[in-house]
Amino acid sequence: MKEYRYYLTQRGPGPGCQPNKCGTTCDYGFKKYVDEIGCKAWGYAEYSGKLTDDEINDFELRGPYEV
Repeated sequence: MKEYRYYLTQRGPGPGCQPNKCGTTCDYGFKKYVDEIGCKAWGYAEYSGKLTDDEINDFELRGPYEV
């Protein structure tokens, strides 16, 4: 099964900051520039399937990027 990464551009990973069904999260501890998305992010969350457009928009995520 493929894994998909979504970058959190407005807040760091935590309860209520990304959809609940994520497997892995990474919190950079500060907002840093990420080449893959061409802007800054607080971290990322990885999922075993793609999120819906509504989930991406509601949580202000950038993705999906295959891991």
